[in-house]
Amino acid sequence: MEIRLVQFSELLYGKSDNSYSDCMKNELKQAILKLKPLYRKIIFVIDFEGYTYKEISLETGIPEGTLMSRRHRAIALLYKELESKKEYNN
Repeated sequence: MEIRLVQFSELLYGKSDNSYSDCMKNELKQAILKLKPLYRKIIFVIDFEGYTYKEISLETGIPEGTLMSRRHRAIALLYKELESKKEYNN
């Protein structure tokens, strides 16, 4: 799970030459937990559990495009939340 969290951190924060601080990872975890269940679930199953859009679509009957849109929206919400924390902390 820790490796997946670092990979997801890179998605939101960008690549880093050093490991992400525990504070940054904790902020990301908290931001994920604050998401609406619909968005939180897509982040967990795609980014942490490693399922593909196709697998989820076959299991749930939700079109792949809809799943992609939900994940994109979830990432945008996470980015917005983390940016506001960054501005607040500076």
